[in-house]
Amino acid sequence: MNLTDLRLDPKATFEVVAWPDRLGGIVAQHTRGWLVDVSKWDAQLYRQVIDRATVAREIDLAAIPYFAWANREAGSVRVWLPKFEA
Repeated sequence: MNLTDLRLDPKATFEVVAWPDRLGGIVAQHTRGWLVDVSKWDAQLYRQVIDRATVAREIDLAAIPYFAWANREAGSVRVWLPKFEA
């Protein structure tokens, strides 16, 4: 999964979640979002308008505090996520 393919659901709410077993205890946020399927758009300059029913699927998202990113294995980080508008 590529973080650039994630979208926030503008109607979803965030829930604060405590993870006492991670990094000595951290607090994260949990919400619902969308993963956009870009496989049909490979190597194309222009893309079709996103159709929620055919090119995106709803997923669970966990927003982990930025300070915790450096304490994990190498991976992507994203500070801002676009909202999903269909």
